[in-house]
Amino acid sequence: MPPEKRFNGFAHYVPFFVFIVLTFVQDKGPWKWWPAAVYVSKTIVTAGLLWKFRKFYTELGCKFHWSAVVSGLVVIWVWIGSDNLYPHLGQGGFDPTLIRDDGMRMASVFFRLTGAVLVVPIMEELFFRSWMARWIINPDFASIPVGTFTWPSLLITTTLFTLGHHQWLPAIFAGLVFHAHVLWSKRLNEAVVSHAVANLALGIYVLQTQRWDFW
Repeated sequence: MPPEKRFNGFAHYVPFFVFIVLTFVQDKGPWKWWPAAVYVSKTIVTAGLLWKFRKFYTELGCKFHWSAVVSGLVVIWVWIGSDNLYPHLGQGGFDPTLIRDDGMRMASVFFRLTGAVLVVPIMEELFFRSWMARWIINPDFASIPVGTFTWPSLLITTTLFTLGHHQWLPAIFAGLVFHAHVLWSKRLNEAVVSHAVANLALGIYVLQTQRWDFW
């Protein structure tokens, strides 16, 4: 029996929920250094969980189509370009200049960028486009091939993905693009690469322009 079938998604959703819980407590500490320390911790912990459960991610691989790189750049072009066209869902942003300690500030920026590029895309695509998209079709998600289409799967997955972002309008576009990659290729790789390229491009833009509200 395939390992992902035996555990029925445990390895797919636990890293995501751990990341969300740590994100919730990130701004709840009484000390100024707390948010930065929790962000570094949640990146390391989530990466550790993904590594620990790696044998269950049989849908991941190294092969991807070049269009995933292009779509990631398009996603961030839309993300930045549409910023003034809609009201945001609350306020976000990570401003490292508020951290006085140089070492903590550099570590925070490093983990923010590496986490956004190497950890978050894998974690979120495993949760949304692999586990949830198939679980909505059938709770025995491993019996459903990656890239299987149904309208409820597409709409519910994209909606929940969108609610996790203050910039909800471009998040809808991003969610549809990432989902389309999986539907077209029948692989999760393209969605992960597109997501990673988008996060990398946004990170570079933020560091160059100091538009911390995008982070």
